[in-house]
Formats: sequence, C-alpha cells, structure tokens
Amino acid sequence: MTISAGAPFALETRDLSRFFDLGDHQVRALEGVNLRVQCGERVAIVGPSGGGKSTLLALLGGLDAPSAGQVFVGGADLYAMTERQRVQLRRGQLGYIFQGYDLLPALTVLENVEYPLLVAGLEPHQRTRRATALLNEVGLGGKEDFLPDELSGGQQQRVGIARCLVTEPSVVLADEPTGNLDTTTTDAILELLRVATAERGMTLVMVTHDPAIAALADRIVRIQDGRLETKA
Repeated sequence: MTISAGAPFALETRDLSRFFDLGDHQVRALEGVNLRVQCGERVAIVGPSGGGKSTLLALLGGLDAPSAGQVFVGGADLYAMTERQRVQLRRGQLGYIFQGYDLLPALTVLENVEYPLLVAGLEPHQRTRRATALLNEVGLGGKEDFLPDELSGGQQQRVGIARCLVTEPSVVLADEPTGNLDTTTTDAILELLRVATAERGMTLVMVTHDPAIAALADRIVRIQDGRLETKA
C-alpha cells in the first residue's frame, strides 16, 4: 500500500485512546487525541516522561493497537487493515529511528542497512547499491564491514538513519533520536536528519524532551497526561 500524493494528511488520529489495565487500576496513557500532520511537515511531540509521547508514536506506526479511535496513514485507516496489510505498510511507507539504535549486533553495518530491503525481497545487488549509497550519504562510507559495537553512539545512530531511509518511506517516526548522544553529536545528527528528510519530501514526526530537537520542527505539539495541550 502506498501513501497517495493526494491524501489529505500524511497522518491523522481521531479520538485516539490507549488504556492499560494494571490490576484493578486503569492507566489512561492516551485519551481522545486528535492530531493531523501534513505531508512533508516536521512535527515534534514534546511533554514530560510518562505523558503519552511514545505511546502515541507507537500507535501512529502500527506497533500497538488503540483502545478506541482511529489512525489514518495517507488516508488509509491503519487499524481497519489486516495484520498483513499493516506489516506491508510499515515496511514500505513508515520508517523508524530509535533512541537505542536497535541495530542487529551480529550483522555488519552494511547488512543492518540492507536488512529491510532483504525483508522486502529486493535482489542482492539492489540491496547493496542502495545501502552503500545511504551509508555514504550519512558519512559512514568505509564502515560497511564494521559491527555495531565497533562504532560510536553517533555512528550507530547514523546507521539507524540510513536503515530507516533505505526503504524510502513517506513518513519517518523518531523516538528520542539523540537521547543517548552528546551535544556536538546531537547537532550533527539533527542536521543530517533535517536535510535527508527535507530533500526527499518525507514527513517527520519526532518524540523528544530536548528543545534543540523540537526547534527542528515546523510545529510543536505538547502532550501531558495522555492529552494534547496544543491545538493539532
């Protein structure tokens, strides 16, 4: 499934809620969230720890199921799809960047970036060509045969960005993408992410508590106690 260029929004939620039962107590992680993200827009979701930021991002990406409400990706109702359809959409149209890098430790840098293309069924020469080009773009040319634990944190996050972009997603979801990095490395990663997504016309949604990351966005949305505080 492809996000249509004529879709009204890249992402939209309608009365989105997520509740968790903890014994006889119900935690309302999200409640009645209505959010619209334009195609090509950069949005930062900010708020205190436990406020619902990461829960919202997981629901936007099809990694969890809502208790109520809807999520639309390019106009398509994400949770009205079959699981197979959601998996296909995630693989082709949604890219993820994680705070903890989430690289496969036994695979080389090149193999980590190639992996989404392997899952998608691309031929080996196509995988290698696209992955190598992305590694060069993120400044890791020559590191193809390194293992993740042979890299610095900033280099690992660059691998994560390359792996995210290699499938050419329409939407990039980033969860605290520089949370483990020092200030200098954070600035470099943010500039890389800004340029790479802007050049490709990608929609970028970032969860963060860092004002420097939020400043990268076109719009800031604040969430606290599971509710949006900023008109979205």
